[in-house]
Amino acid sequence: MIDHLAAGHETSGITLTYIAWYLSQNPRLQDELRAELLNLSPSFKISSNNKDLPPTKTIDALPLLHAIIMETLRLNAAIPGSQPRQTPFPSTFLGPYTIPGGTRVSSAAYTLHRAPSAFPDPENGGGG
Repeated sequence: MIDHLAAGHETSGITLTYIAWYLSQNPRLQDELRAELLNLSPSFKISSNNKDLPPTKTIDALPLLHAIIMETLRLNAAIPGSQPRQTPFPSTFLGPYTIPGGTRVSSAAYTLHRAPSAFPDPENGGGG
């Protein structure tokens, strides 16, 4: 029950806070994102007369915005719980170790999302 409550409570705010923090650390990225948003087609301006936002398909198609959101979620999962899995049958290998099939294994998202084998420069955009 707690997982379901946590999944809908404050996760957006946490993620937006991390996005704001990362952007505050990188003025060049701020400028690039601002340019991407200002070049929306059709363009939009929020005023007292016009409160319509662009269609979600238009927002979803912005590559830099998408990359910033995905990198923020990779580095700072809003709910950074474990990632439990079961090993395949009959067995699997982890380095020199044999792990029997059906064994529950787990790793933290923080560790997985910073693994140099998957992200050569994990703290600076992944580089993968």
